[in-house]
Amino acid sequence: IDPSKVKVTCKDRDLIVQAEDKQENPDNYSQTYYYRRCTLPENTDFNALKCVFDNNTLAIKAPLNMDYHGNHRSIPI
Repeated sequence: IDPSKVKVTCKDRDLIVQAEDKQENPDNYSQTYYYRRCTLPENTDFNALKCVFDNNTLAIKAPLNMDYHGNHRSIPI
């Protein structure tokens, strides 16, 4: 798929990769659709997310913030 047809978005902690390609010829029709969604860890450094497309491979780098301390609490049973 052509890199210009790939869309990478991040909403809240969800990273979404979408791509769609259509090819039409007089004798046939082809459509390719790709969708992948994953939830990133809370300690992801969202300001440092990077996408690189090299040799027909998409790489997404999401570094972690090791100084992050989440808001976890124990719930009594």
